[in-house]
This record gives sequence, C-alpha cells and structure tokens, in this order.
Amino acid sequence: MTEAQPVPPQQAPAESNGRGGLKFCLFGALIMFAAVLITIGIIFMEVRSLSTEEGAWGKIAESLEFDERPPGWEVEFGIGYSRIWGYSQIFLVDDVNDLKFSFRLDADPEAAALLLDPESNELQRTVTGSGVVAVQGRELPYIDYEFPGKDDSSYRGRMVGITEAGAERGVLIEFLRALDGPPITDADVQRELAPFHIGPER
Repeated sequence: MTEAQPVPPQQAPAESNGRGGLKFCLFGALIMFAAVLITIGIIFMEVRSLSTEEGAWGKIAESLEFDERPPGWEVEFGIGYSRIWGYSQIFLVDDVNDLKFSFRLDADPEAAALLLDPESNELQRTVTGSGVVAVQGRELPYIDYEFPGKDDSSYRGRMVGITEAGAERGVLIEFLRALDGPPITDADVQRELAPFHIGPER
C-alpha cells in the first residue's frame, strides 16, 4: 500500500497594490479634462468670432437677408448654437432709438414655439400682451413682456417671430428697452426691420 503523498499548501493570491486601477482612473480623468479644455476653447473662439461686426453680421445674413446694415446698430457679442437653448444668439444695440436686440437664429421648432408662447413660465417673464405686427406685407406674431429686476436689470421686451412658412429652423428677434422707458411699439419694429428682407412688400 503506497503512502499518501503530502498535499502542498495552496499559495494565497498575491495582493494587488491597486496601481493598475489608479493609473486607469488618472488616464480617464486626463481625457475628460482635455475634452473640457477643447470644448471651452471652441466656445471661446466662436464667441470671439461672433462678437465682431463681420462675424455677427455674417451669421445673421445666413438666416436673414438685408440690403445694408442698419445705421447706428453696434454688435455687443454673440453666442454660437447651444443644444441647451436650441438656437444661436447675437446681441446688438441701437443707442439712437434706445433699443437693444437679440437675434435668435437657427432655432429648433420647439425653442421657437416656447419663445412665442405667452403661457410658458419657463422663461420667468411677465407677459403683458401678444398679437401680430404687419411688416412688409407679412403678419409677424409677437409677445410683449417684462423682466422686473433690480437697478438696471429691469427691462421690457417684445419677441417677434420672423420664421418663414416651411422653414426647418426658426428666426426670432427680441426687442429690449429699459422698463422705465417707453413701450416697444409696432412702429419701432417696422422701422428697425426695414433694412431686412421680411416680406413681399419691402
């Protein structure tokens, strides 16, 4: 009868020092950081481009034709298309007529509808009226509203929809004036939009 051979003791697996996982986490964090920096750089370059006269008016011309730039209008700054908002934005000012403008370009249908919806509370504005304004043979929908704030942040606005029927992307212009100034009228809208190709009777 053969003698039983002793069974060698099993060796416990070597404990991992965790360095591999740490390196993987650091590598992932570096990739995320680089992606954030690239995104910030792209946004910065786009804002800088749209904040120039040539860049801003070139962007506007892609969505709305005009014969010449309205005299007295100055570009403040621009923001490229945002998936959060659903449109691009160009801010301009007309000091002569005490008005500011915000062009909403390339607007998604949902965003355009929201901006012209008097029942929407998402924009935290107080709607004071709505209707249509006749411009160059077209009737453009609009809503009037107020943004009560502190000091110089209080203003009134009129959002006017200029999107043509069947267009995939919306075009809207927001007219802004200090809350203590006169109301924004149809005459203001008609005068300021005169240089643009809005309707058949231009």
